[in-house]
Amino acid sequence: MTGRIVSWWVAFVCAHAWQTVILSLLLTAVLFNYTTHHIGINTDASKMISEKLPWRQTYISYKEKFPQFFGEIAIVIEGATPELADGAARVLAERLRGETTLFKSVYLPGGSEFFRRSGLLYLNAHELADFSDHLAVVQPFLGRLMADQSLDGFFSMLTSAMEAVEEGEDFALKPIMDGITGAAAASLEGSFYRLSWQELMLGEKSTLAGKRRFIVVQPRLDFAELFQGEAALVKIRALADELGLDRAHGVRVRLTGSVALANEEFKSVSKGAGIASILALLAVCVILFVALRSLTLLISSVLTLIAGIIATAAFAAVAVGSLNMISMAFAVLYIGLGIDYAIHLCLRYRELALRGHSHEEAMKKAAGDVGASLVICTITTAAGFYSFIPTAYSGVSELGLISGTGIFISLVVSLTFLPALISLRPIRPSQRAVAALTSPFAGAADRVMARLRKNRAPVFVVLAVMGGIGLVLLGWVSFDSNPMNLRDSSMESVATFNDLMREAGSSPLTIMVVKDKDSAASSALALKRLDLVDKAVSIEDFIPKDQDEKLDIIEEVSLLMGPDLEMDGTADGKKTPESRMETIRALLRGLRAFVATPLDPDEKAAAESALRAMSSLKTKLAAMRPAARAEALGEFEKSLLASLPERLKTLRTSLEAEPVSFADLPPELVSHWVGSGGERVIKVFPKKNISDPRNLTDFVEEVRTVEPQATGLPVVIMESGKTVVRAFRQAFTYALVFIIIILLFLLRDVKYTALVLAPLIYAGILTGAATVLLHIPFNFANIIALPLFLGIGVDNGIHVVHRVRSAPDEIEGLLGSSTSRAVLYSALTTLVSFGGLAFSSHRGMASMGQLLMVGIALTVVSTLGVLPLLFSRGKGKES
Repeated sequence: MTGRIVSWWVAFVCAHAWQTVILSLLLTAVLFNYTTHHIGINTDASKMISEKLPWRQTYISYKEKFPQFFGEIAIVIEGATPELADGAARVLAERLRGETTLFKSVYLPGGSEFFRRSGLLYLNAHELADFSDHLAVVQPFLGRLMADQSLDGFFSMLTSAMEAVEEGEDFALKPIMDGITGAAAASLEGSFYRLSWQELMLGEKSTLAGKRRFIVVQPRLDFAELFQGEAALVKIRALADELGLDRAHGVRVRLTGSVALANEEFKSVSKGAGIASILALLAVCVILFVALRSLTLLISSVLTLIAGIIATAAFAAVAVGSLNMISMAFAVLYIGLGIDYAIHLCLRYRELALRGHSHEEAMKKAAGDVGASLVICTITTAAGFYSFIPTAYSGVSELGLISGTGIFISLVVSLTFLPALISLRPIRPSQRAVAALTSPFAGAADRVMARLRKNRAPVFVVLAVMGGIGLVLLGWVSFDSNPMNLRDSSMESVATFNDLMREAGSSPLTIMVVKDKDSAASSALALKRLDLVDKAVSIEDFIPKDQDEKLDIIEEVSLLMGPDLEMDGTADGKKTPESRMETIRALLRGLRAFVATPLDPDEKAAAESALRAMSSLKTKLAAMRPAARAEALGEFEKSLLASLPERLKTLRTSLEAEPVSFADLPPELVSHWVGSGGERVIKVFPKKNISDPRNLTDFVEEVRTVEPQATGLPVVIMESGKTVVRAFRQAFTYALVFIIIILLFLLRDVKYTALVLAPLIYAGILTGAATVLLHIPFNFANIIALPLFLGIGVDNGIHVVHRVRSAPDEIEGLLGSSTSRAVLYSALTTLVSFGGLAFSSHRGMASMGQLLMVGIALTVVSTLGVLPLLFSRGKGKES
């Protein structure tokens, strides 16, 4: 009945081909215009999971109370010295604050005058005492340098220090010697170098974290933009270049944070997409031409596909308005499934036309032969897609609605626009084309299948063993919920993010706990006691502990330094290059005498290196012209002393520290830790690297034992993964049930329904096993390919079963039929279209391409290699 209705409709369309084509083109143009003006793109990934879930409500509440933590760009500044990092951060932050049209806020943690004045209070008492002791040792020498902050003053100080060591004083000169070696080597090479006076005064080398500063900015975002925050990111990089904040000047500026990550991810996904899409389209056209052997059928199929995509996009504009990052994939699914309808109809039409049927007869009979299976495919596949609508994964829910409706649209255009286009230029039989109907490869495949059918028992044993192994391996199928593992690790934002993840105390993935004022302190204390927590930070941690004891030590240091810090140590500008050269010669004499005395091995090695470097520098300077020598000496002096004045100023300010209470904390700091309603946020840092999903889960679950309402990105990542897996399990259960019911209703036969589903289920088991063996875990990207497998698997089974039911006498030639060729070529077009994703630099896209290639290949093998074995010879009866 269905076949007859489809046959009548196609005959009507062919009889009015010109009118149908013109109306279809006009309608397509109208829909295209509507789509371009009404469809939008929402790149806000937070909208892709239902807001009704409890953990999502907690996260949304936190987001409303602390909006400053969202939509941010984290500028990571790393300097060769702490001073370089400080200076770069201050000057860049100042410039960014002037760009109010691009940035809502600019926050430099620890960069305010408050921290310059109170910084010493944040050292623990032991660290502050060590600092005081070290300053007491170097004060006599430092005082001389403060009076003369020039190369002469520095070398004079060093000479006095070497003499003191020679006389038995316990004074470590290795850091200074290393500094001189570095400065001299840089001068010889013409490279950049700055000696860190902060490290010299503290008596220890800074860690990488100690030479890193952050600026957190919030750009003004428009989620309708595909590359969100692009203008802000470009401006930051332009300012950094303008200010000379680069490796050549001892500074490295990198960008990460949610905005930078999203921006670079879209660029990674779209990188080369234009050329790749054109190449994929050409490849698909080649395959279609090989399959259809007709330019008319090729052009008609491609135009039909384009018209269907436009109509589906128009529906999306009406139904959802803005596409999210998941529902944008509807075009991928449409191409993969929509072209199937055109291939099945065209191949059957061509087969009949070349066998002598007139165009009208061939088109009418082709529609009757494949029309029923196309309708069944449409209903079952759409039901599968619609099963995603009620899930909590909003992104896939929208994708299910759009793609499910798109399948109906594909059916309509394939049975209306396509026949009308073909009717404008019907194919003409030729001797060569008729001969091509009989393929030696297809004949060989049918003969092999016939032999296998005669000896099915051992074949079924092998298939059963493979299926059993596959079922066992399904227990190891995993889902990688870490979105960072989807991205191109070579991108700056991802590499920076991963670098921070590997360092304890700097992880950008922190759990957030929101508490009221009265319970925040006790909650933070309980969190700090947990085994997997590195630290838990709240606003109360910015009120220094043991202030009285520390202030006493600071006062002692201030008395120790005395008036030296107030000296104007500006270098004497009248000193000539010749006098400075004499200073270098004097230093060399002192170094030679110093290395000749008994010294600690490390001290001696450092002094010898400094002597060699300075000797080479003296030789080079002596050979220069006077002007060049003066310039080189000036740069050498900068490399040694440029950071000293600012460091002395900071030291002077820090010795003016006063008691700190909550009321003294800077408003900029308080606003980042206290909500508008007085709520406190506690930031909980992991002790382990939680890029490992197991570490992340353990960390979240342990924190939840103390704070069940904890939120933040680690919670979101873990719960998102659970929600997605649960959504797909729910959707596939619904889909399978609906498809079984629909097949039973339309086929009215339990055995034929089982035959349709058998290759799909078998291919699904093998595909799941393959993901384990090939180490391709499911993730947020490749899991979108599963609906495509479902659609292709069901469609293939329906087409083959329908062919056997409608032409049982042709079972011996099944693999050489137009139906089998259509299944094969449909799979090839999908593989060519999306298989290229496997080589994408974006790891999520690459995993999707890999999964598509494996899954579709196994689906075709199951349909054409396993399903025919289940049919008995003769009347199309199944075994």
